[in-house]
Amino acid sequence: MNVYSSEIPLPKLGRHAGKSRRPANKNINKALRTAGALGIVAFAVFLVWQIPVAATWEAHVAAWWLNPLLEKGVTSHGPYYLVWIDPDRLIAFNVTSECSAVVLIAPLLVVGAFFILSQRVSWLRGLAGIVSMLVIVIVTNQARLGLIAWATQTWGISPGYEISHRLVGSLLGIAGFIASLIALILVSGLRRARTVKEEGGLP
Repeated sequence: MNVYSSEIPLPKLGRHAGKSRRPANKNINKALRTAGALGIVAFAVFLVWQIPVAATWEAHVAAWWLNPLLEKGVTSHGPYYLVWIDPDRLIAFNVTSECSAVVLIAPLLVVGAFFILSQRVSWLRGLAGIVSMLVIVIVTNQARLGLIAWATQTWGISPGYEISHRLVGSLLGIAGFIASLIALILVSGLRRARTVKEEGGLP
């Protein structure tokens, strides 16, 4: 048996082989995150534009869950939810643009969009953080509307409405905003910006 040997040129495989696809994948990921962030900001703008519609829905939801809880029930009409404070006196509470949860949701959506754009959070956790924020803001604002209705029915316009709307309701709204921002940060798992330490210069 004869054995022959020959030198066949082989491609040189450096330590960076297989990394050529990384820049392309990184660009795709960046493009997707940019599109997602712009979509979230666009949704925030849409909500602000549709505040009257959102306020109407908030009034309907408040009337729905307050109806079995308050005396004589609660109904709604447009952006108003109506509560009996006396046997013959019906009060209509107007969910104005300033009272809508959208006022708090819109800026927090923009914050969430920046989180996703910064690439410091994963897609899944970023979206979960935004959903958690939405739930907290909506529930807190509904609790505020319910508190105002209950206090007014219990103690009348003064001091019930005055205290629950201007003092306690405002504090509850602020607490809800802070809690939703904390939830957005914690659930999203926001990471610090990573610093790359280079040794010996660029390879």
